[in-house]
Amino acid sequence: KKGKTSGKSSSAGAGGPKDKDKDGSFRVPGYRGVWLNTAGKHFVKIKGVRLTNKGVEGGEKAEDVLLFDAVDDAARKHDEFVSKSSDAKAADLNFRPDGSRIVYEDSTAAAAAGRGLEMLGGGASSVVPALSVINIKD
Repeated sequence: KKGKTSGKSSSAGAGGPKDKDKDGSFRVPGYRGVWLNTAGKHFVKIKGVRLTNKGVEGGEKAEDVLLFDAVDDAARKHDEFVSKSSDAKAADLNFRPDGSRIVYEDSTAAAAAGRGLEMLGGGASSVVPALSVINIKD
């Protein structure tokens, strides 16, 4: 037995942020607390718990999870929620007070998102081979 941690409980905490959930959802690169589900909808996670219409204390029933079409809408909701929390000073926000976006460099999340796009058929690796077989003659 090696040191794998596959049997984690639902109260994920001290292990640092994960970039992918067991249901296939993944963290959006460059954003804090914003995730994308397999249906293409964005949602917010605070300390490993999905934000619902009851906050983060109301449980995680799928029908109660707040979903957003646009990533920026989810990011603003994340900022709004963490700004009201007791950890507001230490929180990573997505937007500055003037409304401009804070961009974070996420190497592991970017790699996961790239794989996610390829699985959906939108990755560069699916386009380049198709272009390389085109032979244009005059």
